[in-house]
Amino acid sequence: MTEYAAAFLAQLFHIGWVGAIVVTLQTWLICTCAGYLLKSSGLKRLSWARFAPALLILAMYGQYIYCFTVTTSLSLALLFTCLYVRIVRPADLLPHTNAGRDCLAHTGVFLLLSVVLYTIAAGAFLLFAMLCATYELLFRRRMYALLYVPAAFAIAYAEGVLVFGASIMDSFFALTPFSWDTLLYRTRARGLAMVSAFYLLIPAILLIAGFWRILTHKWLSGMSPRRAENNEKSRGVITSLAYKISACHSRPKLKLVAQPLILLAIAIAGAALSIDHERRTLFQVDYYACHRMWPQVLKAAKQHAYDDLVAHAVNRALYHTGQLGYDMFSWPQHPDILMLTGDQHSMSYWKRYDTRLDLGLLNLAQKDLVECMEVFGVRPIILKRLALINMAKNDTGSARIYLGALSKTLFDARWAESYIKLLEKDPNLSTDNRIQSLRSVMLKSDDPTLFSGREKLLSTLLAQNSKNHMAFEYTNALYLQTKQLDKFVQNLKILNQFTYKEIPRLYEEAILIHMTRTKELIELAGHKGSRESYERMQRFGQVVNCYGGDKKAAFKELTTDFGDSYFFFYLYGFSGAHK
Repeated sequence: MTEYAAAFLAQLFHIGWVGAIVVTLQTWLICTCAGYLLKSSGLKRLSWARFAPALLILAMYGQYIYCFTVTTSLSLALLFTCLYVRIVRPADLLPHTNAGRDCLAHTGVFLLLSVVLYTIAAGAFLLFAMLCATYELLFRRRMYALLYVPAAFAIAYAEGVLVFGASIMDSFFALTPFSWDTLLYRTRARGLAMVSAFYLLIPAILLIAGFWRILTHKWLSGMSPRRAENNEKSRGVITSLAYKISACHSRPKLKLVAQPLILLAIAIAGAALSIDHERRTLFQVDYYACHRMWPQVLKAAKQHAYDDLVAHAVNRALYHTGQLGYDMFSWPQHPDILMLTGDQHSMSYWKRYDTRLDLGLLNLAQKDLVECMEVFGVRPIILKRLALINMAKNDTGSARIYLGALSKTLFDARWAESYIKLLEKDPNLSTDNRIQSLRSVMLKSDDPTLFSGREKLLSTLLAQNSKNHMAFEYTNALYLQTKQLDKFVQNLKILNQFTYKEIPRLYEEAILIHMTRTKELIELAGHKGSRESYERMQRFGQVVNCYGGDKKAAFKELTTDFGDSYFFFYLYGFSGAHK
């Protein structure tokens, strides 16, 4: 139930300020519960520690670590702990209580709350058990609380394994930072140390404070009366001196103003130091690419272009804005970036399925999406694309399942319902431009050998539909990046099938290089090369000749004047432009 509640509330992140309110309210609940536990344990001097979880949450979100499910389960564990303390604490105030009766009553309360909490929050229940045992043993000196530990393990096993049929790992660690699905996948394991520290912060404070109190008490009780009195006096002098130094203590009004200001200053400093600007750029670029906001992709990418995932999104944006053949080498380029191939991108499902979808590789996009859903759970962004793919493939039965699930979400329900109605009126979706566009470029062959390489995939897409514009430009881009100019020139024979007003600048530069190397005259019907490209090649050659053909010596000057050209990339093997 906690996981469902977290998934529902996380949808509110769709609206920035509403998501911020949700996180703030959850943080307030955690801090309030922490403060109550500290007060109930007699640790009023540590009341400031209740703000530590807020600072850690701020740091985690500054690092763009998604920890909402963990914080939700933690807040429930703390809430149930406070409920337990509230129920059992009145017994401390009664002068003549029956120890045996208290033992049974308190254990009964613990077991009842444990069963309820485990049912709704799984592994977070162990944190509740740890807090209850710590409170009873260290602060109330009730030794029967030692039974809470084996009872907790017994409840987790009985309910998790025997009742719910979960694995032992899930029975004990589900919805905690130590669950297998957090440790196994590197995207979730990022920031694990910080999340774990946050999760164990309150128990650690109580444990340390409790043991310190016990050790201090034993140390003082073992002293002679005179030494103990002197120790208490010295502690009193030190405490008094500290209070006198603190202007806030002697001036309550100043204290009322200064404490929030100090806390705010610490929070601002923590947020400024913890924020991950590179990851922020990555998420911005990913958001804009997901919503097909191509100018915004290019603008955001300028902040951190030297990342493969950002460069991949940039190539998509350049294609959709008609700039790929002009400005591709204004950005870092590598053949693996184009379609996120290579071993280092084997898990980059989130970033590449839209590219595969646009190209017409619907089966590969579907595979990526299903694997995303298996790892990260049902998410609207996944459901939406799976529905589109199945509608394009005329698998309306599967599409209706995804649309039905999507219709229960907060922000994509209207989109899903519109397609459900459209399927009833027009099962073939003949009037939907998006579906028809996907069908026109969809790869119809099921030959498994096609998936052996990016070049074969792109060439097959073009052979099937020579008007697949994205496949045409991506094929050209791949040939330019791998310096296969003979194949590039051969591919330009179908240039006339597209509405180019002129030959793109990078294409012209590649043609000039090929003509210079092979002495072959290349003419494209209906298109003439520009004088500017020819003159630019001449200037490029002159700079190289000025340095005696030493490309290392000419690097700085060429980077300044020709860093975004194909001439530069062909000579050095990488883009020289800096963004």
